[in-house]
Amino acid sequence: MFTRTYQFLASVLPYTNAEWEKLSIFLNFLISKLPAPIEQDLSKGILEAIDIYFQSDNWDFGETFFMTELLAFIHQEMAPNIQTVVSVPKSDTESFGRLFQIRSEPDQLFISATSAEDIEVVNSFTDEELRIGVII
Repeated sequence: MFTRTYQFLASVLPYTNAEWEKLSIFLNFLISKLPAPIEQDLSKGILEAIDIYFQSDNWDFGETFFMTELLAFIHQEMAPNIQTVVSVPKSDTESFGRLFQIRSEPDQLFISATSAEDIEVVNSFTDEELRIGVII
């Protein structure tokens, strides 16, 4: 987090702190030496975060589910191994953002049906992958 923030700030602000510059150089060197996370391990960690989020003691009957809260939770649990978490529908006929909010009935609780096959780790996004502009 420091390295990304510092790189941005250093590009827009005048140089003023030699210690921060040294720390940034050292951390960039150190990060480059760390092993890259294995995709399978990322999927496993994401599944574990989803299971924790949907534990029954975290929910009351009739609550409303907001996808942004789940995605923020996954991002927090998986930091610094992932940069962004996005939910994209599996069906080609559905568009990005369709499952943003789901309200349960007064006698219902949310549970997770997510499996490893539902998770795809990618290096970048395209409009097609995100299903932006798909007409339903």
